[in-house]
Amino acid sequence: MKSIIDNEIITVKVEIPFSIKRLLIAQFSVAEKLLKLSLQQFKKALLLSPIIIMHPLENIDETLSEVEEKVFKEIAFSAGAREI
Repeated sequence: MKSIIDNEIITVKVEIPFSIKRLLIAQFSVAEKLLKLSLQQFKKALLLSPIIIMHPLENIDETLSEVEEKVFKEIAFSAGAREI
């Protein structure tokens, strides 16, 4: 994760994977906790809730499905984003 304010990079090691080959996010709760923990480290420097830009690094055939888009939005909002 990289802050666009000061280019600080945060690396978090995941013990339980939150994706499988079929899905970008298969474990909602694990992905949500990971994003929350990462954002907590950035929030020290932020006055407002962050705006999150999410881009999957996996190869996707065309675009994200409605379900995938909703999952990404739900995770970001529950982690504290004010806009996605």
